[in-house]
Order: sequence, then structure tokens, then C-alpha cells
Amino acid sequence: MNSEIRLCVDLKVTLNKYVSVDQYPLPKKENLFQNIHECNAFCRINLANAYLQLEVHERNIRYCGAYQDDILIGGTDYNSCKSVLYAVLSRHNDYNIKINIQKSELFVKLLEMLCYVLSTDGLSPCESKIEKLINTKSPQNVTQLKSYLGMLDYYHTFIKMTPDVIEQLHNLLRNCVSWEWTDECEKAFFMSNSVISEKSLLVSFDPRNPIILTCESSNYGIGAVLSQLHNGIEKPVAFQSAMLNNAQIYYSQLHREALNIIYGVTKFHNYLVRNKFTIVTDHELL
Repeated sequence: MNSEIRLCVDLKVTLNKYVSVDQYPLPKKENLFQNIHECNAFCRINLANAYLQLEVHERNIRYCGAYQDDILIGGTDYNSCKSVLYAVLSRHNDYNIKINIQKSELFVKLLEMLCYVLSTDGLSPCESKIEKLINTKSPQNVTQLKSYLGMLDYYHTFIKMTPDVIEQLHNLLRNCVSWEWTDECEKAFFMSNSVISEKSLLVSFDPRNPIILTCESSNYGIGAVLSQLHNGIEKPVAFQSAMLNNAQIYYSQLHREALNIIYGVTKFHNYLVRNKFTIVTDHELL
């Protein structure tokens, strides 16, 4: 961050109601990072005082992604990364777009973006954020618990955590339950911290490698793991889990397992669509 002074205004009740908004949904983080799989060199271009999305040639889209005022660029090596970078900068020059060189990074092997760390090995959570999460003290009220669970959920793709672990914590968020931090809650809090403290590295998704979707359910929740075989070794791409609602808890085991498969396919449909994949479940009838 530089030391320049910036003007900040709140236009919600003044100018905004007269503005015709150009709706542009932000890209999903997983889709953004997927564009640069197999990359060994990274660049991040920060746009100066602007939130713009710029189109580049189709052959360069694979190694380029934009999020708000940051443009992420990757390449399998230095030369390919430089080629994409030059194409992007050329578009900037054509439309007189200025960049903030102080907040840009060029040709690095490791890049931190959106509280994630991109490297030649894959995607991992930012260590400083994980350390802050681990050092969080036990919540004293519902607001603090929501804040903790929110931070935990942000890194859910890295956490192989069964919903049973945090069922006690989610139970405290129900309107019909009064706040009481019990020994069971403290145990669940400790276990969730233990899981998030484990070093997790997600490999980049490659549609050329065999795809495996593993689904597991429990009495309180469902979970799915998307993984791929790399040189004969199964490696995780992403994790997902969810709590069962009051009706789903009473499903039979067969219906819970079927629900779990639907959940896994739905959550990872961006990876599975148009690709062959194997579903793994421990339920014999399925």
C-alpha cells in the first residue's frame, strides 16, 4: 500500500439511485485460479484507480483472469508468461488504461491473491490468515461464533472436515437454542482448529487426468472430495461439506447417501460437466 490520500464517499442514498448499473458478476475464485493451472510463473497487474475487465485474445484467456482491479496472469515458463503479459499490456495501451506498478508483481514463483497462495505446486491457504484463525479465542457470544464460522467457511475447500465436528457449534446459531458454551462446544472448537491447522495443498484441476468424486455422509451432514490421479497418486482438488437440515436428518441412510452424491455433483459441476468421472461411496446398495 502506498501513502497517498484517497477520497472515500458513501453514495448509497445520494448518487447511486440515479446511476444505471452495469451488472457484472464477479468470477468465482476457483474458476479464476483454474485458468492458470500448470503455470510456473505468475504476474499480477493492479489497475490504477479503476475496476475494469478487459478482453484479450482467445488464445491468451487460458492463462489470464481478472478480479475487480487485479488481473492474474500465468505461464508454463517465463517466456509464455511474458507473451501473455505483453498481450494484456498491449490492450491496456490501446485503451489508455493505467496500472499501479507499486501493487503489481511480475514473474514470481509464488503469488498471494484473495487470501490464497498460488505456487508451482498448486493452491494453498494464506498462512497468516490460517494462523489468525488458529489463534482465535473461544467465542463468547453468537456474533463472535458467526465470525469464526465465516472465516472457517472461507477456506472450506481446503478442509476435509465432517459436519459432525462442528455440529455443536452450528447448533448454537439456532433461534430456539440459548447461548451456552459447553465442554462439547469447546471440544468441537478445538477439533475444528486442529483440522484447519493441517497443511493443505490443492492441486490444480486438469481435465486430462482421471477424476474421482468421493462422497461420505453422517448423521448430521454430507461431504464430498474432488480428487485426481497424478502419476498414479490420488491428490485433492477441493473439499465441500454441508449440514443436514431438520428434515434431511431423518432421511434413511440410502437417501442420505443419494443426497450426498447429488450435492457433490452439484457443487463440483464446473469441473465435472463434459468430463468422465468416477463416484466413490461406501454404501453397498449404491
